[in-house]
Amino acid sequence: MPRGSYEQTFLPKYDFVIGVDEAGRGPLCGPVTTAAFCWYDYGTIQDYDWTGKINDSKQIKEDDREKLYDSIKDSSIDKKYSFDLYDCGADEIDRINILAATLESMKKAVYKVMTRIIDDHKDMCNIKMKVLVDGDKVPPGLEYMRGSSLFALPVQIQAVTVSAIIKGDAKVFSIGAASIVAKAHRDRVMRRYAVEYKGYDLETNKGYGTEFHRKAIAHIGPSFIHRLSFEPCYSCIATGTFSVPSGRNWLDVENLKTVTTVKENKRQPNQKVKKLPLKTRKPLPNKSHSGLANNKKNLRTKVNRY
Repeated sequence: MPRGSYEQTFLPKYDFVIGVDEAGRGPLCGPVTTAAFCWYDYGTIQDYDWTGKINDSKQIKEDDREKLYDSIKDSSIDKKYSFDLYDCGADEIDRINILAATLESMKKAVYKVMTRIIDDHKDMCNIKMKVLVDGDKVPPGLEYMRGSSLFALPVQIQAVTVSAIIKGDAKVFSIGAASIVAKAHRDRVMRRYAVEYKGYDLETNKGYGTEFHRKAIAHIGPSFIHRLSFEPCYSCIATGTFSVPSGRNWLDVENLKTVTTVKENKRQPNQKVKKLPLKTRKPLPNKSHSGLANNKKNLRTKVNRY
């Protein structure tokens, strides 16, 4: 991947270009994680060997991805670039739906990087930023123009514009770097969860819907970190087979009125995969059981495309 050539086409007009990508929209449990990445001066990018290895995180073996993430973290002390992350947990996903949660996490990750940029460039003002988002959707409300927007960013920022780039993680250096940061960070989160939530093989599947993971949910039920608005977690609760995990709010799931079904993930470690396709489901019949109020409203089906 060219090291910053795409971003540099924006630099005559903008001061900084931020790349954004996510990891974890398709799993049955754990957070959806977004990373934002911004290189400050592309004249220095050749000074770091690891920059030549940046690519779509899905095309990089897990061990290599972990090493790249460590290199990105270690080299950040030089302040030649900045990056940051935001994890949106299962409870928030169940409250607002997976697409909205993903877009919101993108916005928050970008805001965190904006703060870092300002801290590293205290002498700059009237800063113009370009945000490049992987995919075909951009976070609503992220674009900004000082004096005309309904909200205020730090006074140093004059304008922010946003563009979506399909398969940007394989085309744009900063998006590729963000994809590696998001994926490696989320994998580490899931490995920690594997110690606390045993029986789901999270160490291996990272929360994705493998056959073993689905059978485990059917056998021991969903845990606190599972997405209750995703099948098969939803049916386990709605049919009364299992109780709502302690600390989770089932009312959020009922109010969402949308259940997401993800096809079984058959991938093996380090195997190249495409983004998981999603499909609709039919509303389940109304059920009542101990600890849950009667669900008097059928869930409407919805096609989730992201």
